[in-house]
Amino acid sequence: MRGYQSPGPLPARARAVAWRVIEAVAVICVPLMLLTSSVNTVINSTLLYEYGFSAYRAPEHTGISMDQLLAVAAQTREFFNAEDDLPLRATVLRGGQAVEIYSRREVDHMQDVRDLVRRVRATADFTLTYLLGLLGIGLWVRKILFLPLFIGILFQGAVITLGLVTLGGLASLFDFQAVFLQFHFLSFNNDLWMLDPTRDVLLMMYPWGFFRDATLAIGGLTAAVAALLLVSSKMSADRIGPLLPPQLPLRRP
Repeated sequence: MRGYQSPGPLPARARAVAWRVIEAVAVICVPLMLLTSSVNTVINSTLLYEYGFSAYRAPEHTGISMDQLLAVAAQTREFFNAEDDLPLRATVLRGGQAVEIYSRREVDHMQDVRDLVRRVRATADFTLTYLLGLLGIGLWVRKILFLPLFIGILFQGAVITLGLVTLGGLASLFDFQAVFLQFHFLSFNNDLWMLDPTRDVLLMMYPWGFFRDATLAIGGLTAAVAALLLVSSKMSADRIGPLLPPQLPLRRP
């Protein structure tokens, strides 16, 4: 991919530097897009909550039935995906009336979590838009000659993704609690997340193990999509090669 020169009035050296910056940003966008998309998929999956509540005996610890807990999880997903800034109202039916189960501190923390989820979603949208925009502009300017360059970007991004997922998975398996604590210190600017697992329903529903399994699910999904992207980019490179002019050999991934 080195040596790509787009048409324009800039000197050749400036064009080469500009392309390298554009390329580097695109490569970084690939793991960010795959990871953030996986996060959005997992946290919106009903399977995660069905498995987690059953595996960690949430009905027993909270005194709330499985059906009611799943209803709370659905309310939480709606809260994450809502466009408004209304606070979370997680309710269960008791005596025919809707009763809120979270304390004020828990509700405030969930607002911080929603802000984080929104940043994750915005990152997924931005990275996908950047890559699709680059592909569209590249095909418009360079036609089929741009495809080897874009395929190389996807290949590099997939390799980086697999490396990062492997490192993150090893760190989580070795000491997930330490990693999870550090994540909270970096993600939140307050201590609202410091809750009591013997008193706060939020931690009774979502203990350490729940988040560990969710993290592994996110990592597994990200790795699977990255591996698929790796294989498909290699196959695409093999198919596109014969279509290129002989004087422009394909830079294979």
